[in-house]
Amino acid sequence: MLSVSDKSLDFEELLVGKSEVKEILVHNTGQVSTYFKIEKEKTEDEDTSFSVASKKGFIPPGETFSLMFKYQPKLVGVCSNAHYTIRSKGGNYISISCFGVGIGYDVHLSAKSMNFGETSFGNKITRLINVVNNSDLATSFQFLVDRNNLFSFSIVEGIVPARGSVRVIISFNPQDAGNYYERVFCLIRNHKLLYLDLIGT
Repeated sequence: MLSVSDKSLDFEELLVGKSEVKEILVHNTGQVSTYFKIEKEKTEDEDTSFSVASKKGFIPPGETFSLMFKYQPKLVGVCSNAHYTIRSKGGNYISISCFGVGIGYDVHLSAKSMNFGETSFGNKITRLINVVNNSDLATSFQFLVDRNNLFSFSIVEGIVPARGSVRVIISFNPQDAGNYYERVFCLIRNHKLLYLDLIGT
């Protein structure tokens, strides 16, 4: 007869790109040794976020076997679940459920708008903005800009480190008198689209 230390594993929220492992102990309470195997229940939308290190095992009487379940979310905002069944040769079976939610990176721009004020023809004014990453993993960013625009960026793409930031210098160099406005979008991997409003005269 088999028993387990837990029939449900809740991994809660985990950043996409990271992984977490939880343990379940399978105990043989019978008087004879037993073999077992573990099977994952198949679903229409096959979720590969969960895996288990061992698919089968052998437990002497009174002994314990360690099963290691890993959760590695693939998509932001998706609530994943998987159901496993442990079956022994004696007909004993135990159901185990796993749950988890994939979350995206915590990234933001240090400002949502930037006003360069009045600029004389032919002069260049620069401003500084930071791409800030509060997450535990590095991620990539890309500003969607026209390289020939009046607003120019020192860098338009790169990697922002975990718990760090990247400085970007933005220049405004008008070639004619007028009021200028542009909304620039910033793509962040596993994050919603960010934007920056640029204003100059």
